[in-house]
Amino acid sequence: MDKGGSRREAPSDEPGPADVLAEILAMRAPLRERLAAYVDVMVAEGSPFVAAYDRLVDHLAKAEVGAGAPAPGETMPPFVLPDQSGRLVGLEDIVGAGPAILSFNRGPWCPFCQIELATHLEALPTLASHGARLVSIMPEPRSSTAPLARALGERLVVLSDIDNGYALSIGLAMWVGDEVIALMREHGLDLGAFQGNEGWMLPLPATFVLDREARVLARWVDPDFRTRMETEAILSVLAGSER
Repeated sequence: MDKGGSRREAPSDEPGPADVLAEILAMRAPLRERLAAYVDVMVAEGSPFVAAYDRLVDHLAKAEVGAGAPAPGETMPPFVLPDQSGRLVGLEDIVGAGPAILSFNRGPWCPFCQIELATHLEALPTLASHGARLVSIMPEPRSSTAPLARALGERLVVLSDIDNGYALSIGLAMWVGDEVIALMREHGLDLGAFQGNEGWMLPLPATFVLDREARVLARWVDPDFRTRMETEAILSVLAGSER
């Protein structure tokens, strides 16, 4: 593990103590508190990413990035993407087995994404009781997504959205900007090497709760990618859909 708790071949872009991610994952706390704890570490250490992220989030908010993504009541556009084993998986295959939680994540190197997915997986028995599956969509090939899936016990499906094609099609792709590019490179994070392109694009982290017809029951789309949809909110939506 390197700074921030990600794998050595995929350094974290938010430097911190080597054990900070493990400590946060071990917290008995809601997702928002765990994410805030990671931000607090960045602030305490004087990470240059704090101010850079604030400026990027402000830019994304003003540009209304993500505003046009599928809204509650709309149907999620279909896709066919490879999973961590290389098998092609379609949206209809996922929802055909029951409700689904689609989580768009930046990549296996992202501590915020790791915290989100691990926290949701703690509620896996309850998710399963609703027949729901957790699916993560990332813009990296299976060489990167497979180790993350294994680390999470193969308890979720991780799909590779190469070149952010699907994220672009639903208005969730964003350019990280020159300032963040420079900082990422300074901290050993080369998105081009991970993604196989030089676009320096990432999906805006977002969560969609879908029913068996791929209709959006609820969504979380926030330009501030340091926040995510609460596990309790997902469970509440699933429970409400069964009434």
